[in-house]
Amino acid sequence: MVGAAIPIDDGHLFVITENGIAKSTPLLEYPLQGRAGTGVNTMKLPLGERIAAVQISTLDDLVVILTSKRFKLIKFRAAPNGGRSIKGDYAISLSGKEKVLGLTQIVQRPTIAPRSAPPSPNGSNGAHEPQA
Repeated sequence: MVGAAIPIDDGHLFVITENGIAKSTPLLEYPLQGRAGTGVNTMKLPLGERIAAVQISTLDDLVVILTSKRFKLIKFRAAPNGGRSIKGDYAISLSGKEKVLGLTQIVQRPTIAPRSAPPSPNGSNGAHEPQA
């Protein structure tokens, strides 16, 4: 799994494996890496286990876990939270050959203030004026 995201203040990295084991770690736990950095471990995995997805957000944000059969909505704080060395726990129960495929954060749609019409070349505000 390779992922990229823009860090945020008070952000946490949410990690989930194909088998539904998840954890959350504060971004402050990760040292800055310079050029030719060798990377940093984020989760100890059992042999054969793979990371399915990662997401950066705050603990109060919502995430949708997508599996091969369904989806589940949870808060980031539902997963164990702590340093990089903590173990994860199951965030979703899977059946049979079901696997976690990915996840996405639920974000609130921004509200856009109504724009006023630009002034017209004759100096009016663009609104229709009554004719005499």
